[in-house]
Amino acid sequence: MLSPWGENAECDGLMIDANCMLHPCVHSVLRDADVNETDSSLHQRMYNATCEYIDHVASIVRPQSLLYIAVDGPAPRAKMNTQRHRRYKSAKMHRLSTLASAKLNLPKRSFDTNALTPGTRFMQGLDAFMRDHFSRRTAVKGVDIVLSGSCVAGEGEHKIMAYIRACGNPDVRFCVYGLDADLIFLSLSAQRRAMTLVREKVYFRKSSKNSVAERDMRDVEFDMLDIGKLREAFAADVTRRTGATYDTDKLIRDFVMYAYFLGNDFMHAVPGISTHMDGLDCLMHAYLKTLRTQAIHLVKADGSINSTFLQLFIAELASSENANLEREANARRYRAAPDVKRDPSMTGAQHQHASLLSAFENVQGRQQDTIHAGKAGWKQRYWIQLFGLDPSNGDEWEHSRRQVVVNYLEALKWTHQYYTSNTQNWHWHYRYEHSPCLSDIAEFYTDINSIGLPKTKPWKPLEQLMMVLPPDSRALLPTSYGEAMVGDRIGHMYPEDFTVYAALKKFYGECIPNLPVLVADEVLETTRTLKLSASDKVLNRLEKGDVMVRAGAEVGSAAE
Repeated sequence: MLSPWGENAECDGLMIDANCMLHPCVHSVLRDADVNETDSSLHQRMYNATCEYIDHVASIVRPQSLLYIAVDGPAPRAKMNTQRHRRYKSAKMHRLSTLASAKLNLPKRSFDTNALTPGTRFMQGLDAFMRDHFSRRTAVKGVDIVLSGSCVAGEGEHKIMAYIRACGNPDVRFCVYGLDADLIFLSLSAQRRAMTLVREKVYFRKSSKNSVAERDMRDVEFDMLDIGKLREAFAADVTRRTGATYDTDKLIRDFVMYAYFLGNDFMHAVPGISTHMDGLDCLMHAYLKTLRTQAIHLVKADGSINSTFLQLFIAELASSENANLEREANARRYRAAPDVKRDPSMTGAQHQHASLLSAFENVQGRQQDTIHAGKAGWKQRYWIQLFGLDPSNGDEWEHSRRQVVVNYLEALKWTHQYYTSNTQNWHWHYRYEHSPCLSDIAEFYTDINSIGLPKTKPWKPLEQLMMVLPPDSRALLPTSYGEAMVGDRIGHMYPEDFTVYAALKKFYGECIPNLPVLVADEVLETTRTLKLSASDKVLNRLEKGDVMVRAGAEVGSAAE
């Protein structure tokens, strides 16, 4: 299934999730940036590094007919919550890094990485640079080059999957480049056998080799994952476990669906089901136990969900909830913090700077665990502390938990639609910062097929920026928007500082920031009254589709 990308590997269409390249290339340029370098020069070098790396991957994979480059555009609201969390935490880390650099007298070129969000001048510049670069030169000849830029709504990997789903020929060999683990599930959901994923080789316990930013591109090795072989291996594993043979397509559809319980960018993992603690095995055990009792699968042939199967599956998971939570709590104590090894190229001050940031990242023990998940009474403590519920108010106690469960079931249905078909509802989101307990989902289960998700329009780029950026990054916004962010009307939704919920967490990146609820209607009502310059209006414009940058018959060589 997993093997080095070799000379004999074949690919018709190479699909690139460009943001997976953009971030490491930006950091690579920043590593050697002069403190006095102009923004224009810095940005051009970042754009060029990204395009050159795309060229390099294309020269390795050698697509025969198509190079498709997808840049993240405005995302659904369900993803914006995650983006908001990451950008607030990124801003806080940036402040800490800047303070540490000043204290250690380390010169550092400032750059707000939150600029890598659709709607900013930086991303507008990247789109223009890519169109120009790939219209004039490319590392592969005779292929169509299609660009879906940051002004086309949708995340890069989902634009890629929409393009693949629209391809009626099942024999087209697609190769998808990307680093996101979700790509495996998305690729499986495409139900195509002639499909591979390609990414840089991962070196376990050798973290310095795992960053593209720290390696010369000529030294990077690539691995490929054959999705067709993965499908076959998965079906064979089910047969080995059960002694029965099932339809592979049906097994894969079900697998993608129940894997949502591990958590993703749109919904949180349920307590007791963790990727760190064999969560996938727990899910598969419950699934196979349920499958033996059912005449049909979790996902029907038409793509809809078998509600009876789902209800029984959740009840089976809930039966081992306490045991899983206790096992997870015991394992958490022994998860090692990342070790900052001395890089020979680092000065003493640089190593001290890295150590300070690493110490901040390790949050274990900073916040006392008062829930004691898995211990007697833990569920009541969970709802009181994480959701602010009052068990003494019986009606409200039950009503509120039921509301959370229904919203979580909405999350399951929305995510299933998002993974298996094109986005329809751009405004739905999971309203809470934590998931309900499995036993409560089982208790308050509602027929998932009774849940409606009406069709809505995508967000405009500047609307998304207002939904995800912290006030530290308001310079990335039009002046009027930045002023509104710290103004009297909506400023209370954009805190300058914040705490994180660190109990049950090991690392800062896992923590959920305690942020005020962002009321989208209030934000949009405020921004609609603000004036935009002509150039700002261009930033806020959505394009309707992809751009054919260059047709295959016109494509020349990289030397042009």
